[in-house]
Amino acid sequence: MAKTFFQKRFTTYFLKAACVSLAISLVVLAVALPVICFVVSFSARINCRVRYVEYLSQEIQKIREGGFGRTMELHDLRSPLTSIIGYVELLKETGPEDRQRFEEYMEVVERRLTGLNGLINELFEYTKLNSSGRFPDMEKRDVLELLRH
Repeated sequence: MAKTFFQKRFTTYFLKAACVSLAISLVVLAVALPVICFVVSFSARINCRVRYVEYLSQEIQKIREGGFGRTMELHDLRSPLTSIIGYVELLKETGPEDRQRFEEYMEVVERRLTGLNGLINELFEYTKLNSSGRFPDMEKRDVLELLRH
């Protein structure tokens, strides 16, 4: 009889400990999984930018060493700008009377301006990263606060 009492008590303690352990594991997983997903996705996005900046730096170094006869593949700022100028000229010719064409041309101009804005922002980031003596602004942040946001 004493053996069964201790067996029941041991089983009860074991089940309670297992439940508490499971609850703690679930809480840790619920916090850790979003953090891990954030870090992985952030790293992937930043890695893409860093590789492009490294490519630009290598190509610029090759131009410095080899002279200006070398070309490199860049996002060309002139293509979207030329497109925008062409569509503005078409808008001047057709005018707002032809509403369908006007809306189509304005949509193309808007897309090209958005693309041009992105290219200019990338160029700005590159010049900031490549300038000598410039260090990124670092500040302490609470990671949990950032995740909650």
